[in-house]
Amino acid sequence: MPPYVPMTACKLVARPHNAPLVMVGSNNTPVELRRVVELVNKYGMHARPAMKFVECASRFQAELYVVKGEQEVNGKSVMGMMMLAAERGEQLTLRAVGGDAEGLLEAIATLVGSRFGEE
Repeated sequence: MPPYVPMTACKLVARPHNAPLVMVGSNNTPVELRRVVELVNKYGMHARPAMKFVECASRFQAELYVVKGEQEVNGKSVMGMMMLAAERGEQLTLRAVGGDAEGLLEAIATLVGSRFGEE
């Protein structure tokens, strides 16, 4: 779990359209990056996309959490990703914490946008 950072210790940094949400701490160090992706592949998050998602995420040092509704799972766990039971058209919020979080979010967004290479 990422360290708890009170919202009063963070500020929102301006960002261009479709860029990740960047939160920085009072000493200008990255705290958390967020990005929303929509599942566009035909069958949603079944076993093969879950494996590809986790393989992609595991190439990065940053921690990754995936949120669907009220449920949050570790984005580097195949079982966690499958537990989301996310279907086509559903949106997932990605939360990344770490030095390479921006690259991680970009790689995952590209993978999801490519329909996991299925179609």
